[in-house]
Amino acid sequence: MAITPTLKRNIVSGEEAEHHLLSLASQVGWRLRRSGKKAQTVQIKIRLADFSTYTRQRKLDEAVCYDEDIFREARNLFRAFHLPPGSGIRLLGVSCSGFNAPGELSLFSLEENRKKESLYSAIDKIKAKFGEDKIGHLGEAGRVSHHGK
Repeated sequence: MAITPTLKRNIVSGEEAEHHLLSLASQVGWRLRRSGKKAQTVQIKIRLADFSTYTRQRKLDEAVCYDEDIFREARNLFRAFHLPPGSGIRLLGVSCSGFNAPGELSLFSLEENRKKESLYSAIDKIKAKFGEDKIGHLGEAGRVSHHGK
């Protein structure tokens, strides 16, 4: 499952890119949960203004479907990418693959997943009833991230 929109204008700051990654991760997470899947691999795609394209991915120890987990991995991949000075980002995407791959869960992970399941169940009910764009994440900068807005 992937969300890789070409942007209306180039992203020029890391903060703006991470805010966009949060929105993309939320959309991918919502699609995964709606389809009842978890993914073992998170990937980002970066296309610069000069059309050079880069992908980075990480295979995870535990399969994920929650926005915050997808975002954390996407953000880590982005931060490890060395954006050439003066480059604008034309396209930024997040995708997940390796669906329903088995993974071992610790007792701590099981408890944490129960809490996340409860939270995301409520979020998904709101999205299903009122639309995907009616609820967003509070980004690190304190702005609400609405999907596709």
